[in-house]
Amino acid sequence: MLALSERGQLPAALGRLASGRRTPDVAILTTGVVAVMLALGGDFVTSITASSASRLLIFMVCAAALLRLRGQSDAPDARFRLPLGTVVATCVIVVCGALLVAASAELARLAVLIVVGGLLWLMSNGRRWFRRA
Repeated sequence: MLALSERGQLPAALGRLASGRRTPDVAILTTGVVAVMLALGGDFVTSITASSASRLLIFMVCAAALLRLRGQSDAPDARFRLPLGTVVATCVIVVCGALLVAASAELARLAVLIVVGGLLWLMSNGRRWFRRA
């Protein structure tokens, strides 16, 4: 959270350092509170499902980034080029999406986290992003 706050991607309060220890106390406290709420608010299966779903979302975003970078002419040259990378990335997105849909009943908490994260992102980056679009 500290690094994201320093880059302006999260509210500045999350990046504030304590005067004596020089640690991001607000970020540490926020992370701890969210972790405790998630741990106490659900059962083990739901926690595992949310953890797996968050990884699937990361895989999907990485695959989408691959597709977008391959389509940009001004992107830097790749050090490694995956043969049939477009096909592989598309398959990753489809399969991960299907797995997320199959687990959708267990993902209500993850949806709340995504909405909260999206709102935090909009608070810090929304204006800049919408001006570029």
